[in-house]
Amino acid sequence: MHPISDKIPLDQAALIEPLSVGHHAYVRSGAKAGDVALVGGAGPIGLLLAAVLKAKGIKVIITELSKARKDKARESGVADYILDPSEVDVVEEVKKLTNGEGVDVAFECTSVNKVLDTMVEACRPTAKVVIVSIWSHPATINVHSVVMKELDVRGTIAYCNDHAETIKLVEEGKINLEPFITQRIKLDELISEGFERLIHNNESAVKIIVNPNL
Repeated sequence: MHPISDKIPLDQAALIEPLSVGHHAYVRSGAKAGDVALVGGAGPIGLLLAAVLKAKGIKVIITELSKARKDKARESGVADYILDPSEVDVVEEVKKLTNGEGVDVAFECTSVNKVLDTMVEACRPTAKVVIVSIWSHPATINVHSVVMKELDVRGTIAYCNDHAETIKLVEEGKINLEPFITQRIKLDELISEGFERLIHNNESAVKIIVNPNL
């Protein structure tokens, strides 16, 4: 049980769980204020992770292909820079933004090998690569880069005692969850506007709230 105050509306409280996933990834990374982070993928977890990073004083670069997700990252204010890998060389742009050094920590949030490759190559020496997404297939990684740059590659799953700190960040106004509620639907719209949207148009959805009282 994790009590919330009346500072957090109940519909926003529904995002505490996925926000805690992002918080746990942040904890696993060891990132600190003043660091530069690269987040690969602006899906729901990537966006909420970026919100945690910003709240902790970390500069955030997001890489994302989807226009809808890029727009949400921009609208929610969780990214300092947004890079589209179909338009720019992400690694080169990251180097420009970090005085040629690379990022201090990179978070892979897509289960796409190309994104994992980018995270590894965009890191500075002794940086951390945190694999946030759950892979249903084997992945490859450039071990030579990991060794030569002395990178730490870490996994993270769900959360572990993260809810209290996550709730505190929201209650203190350091994270605004309202932009991540992308739709509110009635109970009888659960299939047509809920599951169907998530199956066929999930790029535009972060959190869909089902409210029987609508």
